[in-house]
Amino acid sequence: MEIKFEKASVGDAQSIFELFCELVEKHEDLTINNYEKIKKWEKFKLSNSLSEYYSIFCDDEKVGYVHFFQNESSMEIDDFYVLNEFRNRGVGTETLRKLKSSTDMPISLFVFKNNLGAIKFYEREGFKFKEDIDERRMVLEYKR
Repeated sequence: MEIKFEKASVGDAQSIFELFCELVEKHEDLTINNYEKIKKWEKFKLSNSLSEYYSIFCDDEKVGYVHFFQNESSMEIDDFYVLNEFRNRGVGTETLRKLKSSTDMPISLFVFKNNLGAIKFYEREGFKFKEDIDERRMVLEYKR
């Protein structure tokens, strides 16, 4: 399995947005948070930071997207999506390992507390609890 990254294009923005909406609909408490406001924020983020997004390719087939960038003192993984038809095939694991090997800086990410599959996946790859953001989200961090 060969994982490669290419800069995401403007044409990828809608697919990334749809994957974001799918994740939010599954894990966010929309009785508390305004869904339209959340979607507006994601569109704003995509329009301002699309240059930091990557399309993920496995053996030359597009299999997902990741927003991987440097913040103040670490790298951050945001909007990490593997397309449904490629899940549970090792694509996410190989992608994450490639991202981890690309930097000596700590890597942080936000995760919904009720997304137990994602939490288990990240913990298996060496991420540890860093802090609670609120009752629904927390930050995990990987350090070499």
